[in-house]
Amino acid sequence: NILAEYKNNTLLNVNYLGLILAYQPIMLINLNLSAIENLKDNSKVIMPSIKYSLDDDINLDIGIFNYTGKNTTEYGKLNNSFFIKALIYW
Repeated sequence: NILAEYKNNTLLNVNYLGLILAYQPIMLINLNLSAIENLKDNSKVIMPSIKYSLDDDINLDIGIFNYTGKNTTEYGKLNNSFFIKALIYW
């Protein structure tokens, strides 16, 4: 799956481009790549993630937030980070 979105609001002075790519290579694994770019200052965040279904009621998500740009830009001033999330349903 591919989804793209463009947002321009002159009142708020924002100009963004977003992209989401999703792929399921096998039934238990979902791969995702999301990105948002601030078109005003050329900074961006790239967010790859993987979701693994451990069981019918348990999912494990692992991902990264990779911020790029100059230190004075919206995303360039942020530190890269990662996450691990377990979801349990009953």
